[in-house]
Amino acid sequence: MLGSCPPERSAQLETDVRTALGTPPPVARVAEVLPDGAERVDGLAEPLASWLRVWDWSPVLPARLLAGWEPVLDTVKHLQPAGPSDPRTAPMLEPHRATTALYAEDLAEAAAGHGPPAAAAALAAASDASAEGYAMVLHRLVAADPAAWTADVPAVLTSLQLPELGAFYLAAAAVLADRPGALPGSALADAVTAVLDVRRRLDETAPATDAAASDDRSTAVFFADQALFDLLTTVWRTDTALAGDQEKAVLAHLHALAAP
Repeated sequence: MLGSCPPERSAQLETDVRTALGTPPPVARVAEVLPDGAERVDGLAEPLASWLRVWDWSPVLPARLLAGWEPVLDTVKHLQPAGPSDPRTAPMLEPHRATTALYAEDLAEAAAGHGPPAAAAALAAASDASAEGYAMVLHRLVAADPAAWTADVPAVLTSLQLPELGAFYLAAAAVLADRPGALPGSALADAVTAVLDVRRRLDETAPATDAAASDDRSTAVFFADQALFDLLTTVWRTDTALAGDQEKAVLAHLHALAAP
């Protein structure tokens, strides 16, 4: 994008990149977080986690966008002399089929023969229906026929039953909302209401007693929030009207997310 951006837009794009990278830290702060002689550091903790994202993307960013980040890059290079790998060569990760009992190919046949709600009901009946692997299964199903899978969002959600599956389904639909025929008419506004309801149901879920179930729920919460963000992006881009109570519910949820 940086290489092919039209000149009249490059300034804004570079501003967006700088905003995404964040403010370079002062040298003293770098020395505090990455002291001399350090051999192991926690790359998952802030602020280092954000700094390492700059390091990871530095191979494809021009020097002018990395101005001020030299102390971080030089210090991290002492810890990783080989340097960061080119992010353009990073392999796309695919989940293992074994993570779910049902596969998208099998459910696609049910959807083609009896409609998406029937396939959704079969998925809800799976022994591992709340497993996070079904996020990719539902994404593949919806991507194969966005118009069919988003024509009646409430019917599909009713068949899916579990809020975890609802979150995965709505996230898949939201990503594909700009496809021809997807979320027709008032379906986009209905999907916004639906994802808020799914998020509420996830919040009402009793705390899981085992780590695996807790992780599955956390993943579903993430997908539900991402679905809302993507749906709102489409709402704003298409000038879709939301009812007054919908707007209030959306703003209340966004404020709740932002409060911490």
